[in-house]
Amino acid sequence: MNQLVKVFHALSDETRFRILCCLFACKDKDLCVCEVADCLRIKLSTLSSHLNILKNAGLVSTRKDGTWVYYRIDGSIPNFVIEAIKAGEIAEEDSKRLDKRLSLRVDNRCCIPVGALDSEK
Repeated sequence: MNQLVKVFHALSDETRFRILCCLFACKDKDLCVCEVADCLRIKLSTLSSHLNILKNAGLVSTRKDGTWVYYRIDGSIPNFVIEAIKAGEIAEEDSKRLDKRLSLRVDNRCCIPVGALDSEK
């Protein structure tokens, strides 16, 4: 029961739901924390707090690659959460920013720190 409460708490915040939508949109790739921050235009400290809640709820998993931390939808995520994400979809602006940010990858890896999209004009 406690885990289910954590899941619902995690889903109750719009930013956390947007994070899940971004991760789900890229289900064939892990997203670097920098890429998620740029996509959603949020500070790393804020994003870190949200990702921690999602991780504690069992909704996301992480892996480290050098100094980069990558996130993905956890393989054991409940089906009702997947259905909710599918119904919500990624916001058009988030999707465009995510596509642009992913185009900056080299060898399918994040190599540019947060703020890359904002410095491009």
